Order: sequence, then structure tokens, then C-alpha cells
Amino acid sequence: MKEVAGREVGMDCSRAVCALYIVGFWHLSEYIGIDIWNSVTYQATHGVLATFTFISGYFLGKKKVESIKEIFLFYMKRLAGFYPLFIVACILLYRIGCIKDSRQLVLTTFGLSCFVPPAPMTAWYLCMLMNFYFITPIINSYATRKARWLIIAATELLLIVTVAYGNADMRLCFYWPFYSAGLLSSTKILVNKVNFKAILSAVIIFLGVSINIGNGIGIFSFITSGCIVVFMLNVGQILKNTVLHRSMMLISYASMCAYLFHRPIYSLASGYLGGAILTAYGMMLPALLMLCCGIQFLYDKLIKSRFDIRIERMYGSNNERTAKGFNR
Repeated sequence: MKEVAGREVGMDCSRAVCALYIVGFWHLSEYIGIDIWNSVTYQATHGVLATFTFISGYFLGKKKVESIKEIFLFYMKRLAGFYPLFIVACILLYRIGCIKDSRQLVLTTFGLSCFVPPAPMTAWYLCMLMNFYFITPIINSYATRKARWLIIAATELLLIVTVAYGNADMRLCFYWPFYSAGLLSSTKILVNKVNFKAILSAVIIFLGVSINIGNGIGIFSFITSGCIVVFMLNVGQILKNTVLHRSMMLISYASMCAYLFHRPIYSLASGYLGGAILTAYGMMLPALLMLCCGIQFLYDKLIKSRFDIRIERMYGSNNERTAKGFNR
């Protein structure tokens, strides 16, 4: 199929598959009473989140920054893209107990819970991305690859120090290299055709390593997560050439909302519908995806568009494409 104008359909499909894994498998299992926790699924989950993180960096790395004014424009665009929805999601997560107390709620809304534990369920990921977004325009402002590498390496070293000598969440150190890899890969189409040898190699290496390393994040988790990234990017290329690609693009569009709101929606739905597998996959998951598509569409049309107009009036126009899904 032809690429949709301004989109990389393969990346959208990869992101959609990752979203379905998280909200339709890893977290939905909690509401239907199925124990899926083992070393393979645990490491696969880190790999899926690494893929999300890589794709976010990949698209945001395309946004060139050449002045202080454009740095502030970048920040305002990022905040307009997701922050109001994030605040609403945090309040709902607080109401259902995923955010434990008001202190954690305040820290989470300011993106600080990654540095002041405990990090909240679900919302920790957006907190982490908020911190990655902070450094992104600084990296993008440097034209040379060497300068970007130095900033990325210095940031990773700083994160390691904050984990080792402070209370920072070690997932910051783990996912930053994947986000950085996305930033550095943004100047070219990374995957343009399916590499079946890469898929097979990734599956074999992933299974061989993940079975033997157990749960937790360690040095070998970089290997397993890297394999999942390779696998997911190639799966996206497969799906973009099928009849499913339009559905995948809709799911990708709703992916951020689905991640933010799936726990409140599942909690409410399971209370009324119960925890049967058929109910979960026949009603709860489809309802979540359709509802989140609607929420995202209304937010973009009624709220985000107005933010964008005001931001452009304040800081000047920016014709670069706004990435969708988790890049908002």
C-alpha cells in the first residue's frame, strides 16, 4: 500500500500491536483472573515498552530546533498534546487506588514520581517520557551526530548516578537508550521492508535469553528488549500491507488514550460485566478502543486545536507534523 501523507504506516502498525499487547493482554489479564506472569512475558513487556519508547524518540527526533524560541515551542506543543488528558487520567487513577495518596498524585502530575518513589502504576511511563521530552529539543538543536551522542551519554550517566545514589526509578536508565536510539535514527526510514531473517533471529534470541534470566531488569534485558523492538518494527511492515492497516492506524491513534484510561475503564466495566474472558475480549477491549478513539478525536478537535492556535500566536508558526499516539 502507499504511505499515508505525513505518516509512516509501518510505525503506526507497530505501535498499535504494542498497545494491544499492553492493554489487551498484559493488563487485561489482571481483570479476568489469568496469571500470565513469567520470565518470557515479563521480558516481552519491557520489550514492548522499549518499542513504544523507541518510536516516540524516532518521531520527535525529526523535529529540528534552531533557537531558544523553538525549544519553548517544542515544550508547549508536547504539553498541549497530552498533558490535560494526563491530568484527568491521574485523577482517575488516584480514585481507583493506582496512585496511592495525594503526595504521589502531585509528584506524578509534575513528572517527578520517577525520582521520588514509589512510582505509580501505569502513570509512571508518561512521567518518564515527560523527563525524556525535557532533554529532547536540546539534543535536536545540535547538528552534529557526535554532539548528540555526547549529550545522550552524559544523560545516561546522570540517570545512573541518580539511581545508584538517589531514589530514582531504574527504568529511566533502561528506557533512555531506546528513546535515544529513536532520536538518532530519525533521519532515515528505519524499516522499509520485512526482514524475515531478522524476525526469526530476534525470536530465537529472545526466547533463549528470556527463559534463563527470570524477572527483573538487568543487562540481558537490553538484549531481549532489543529483539522485541526488531520484531515489532518488522511486524508493523507486515501489517501495513494487509487489510488490517486501517484498523491498526486507528488503534495507534487511540494508543495514548487507551494507555492512560484503560485501568479506570476496565475497573468500571469489570464491576458491571464480571471477569469472563469472552466478556473481556468481546466487550471490554473493543469498548475501550472505540471510546478512546472518540476521546482522542474530541480532544484534538475541541481542545488541542485551540491550544495549538494560541501557541502559534505566542511563539510563531511551526509547520512540522505533530506525531500521533504515544508521541503526543
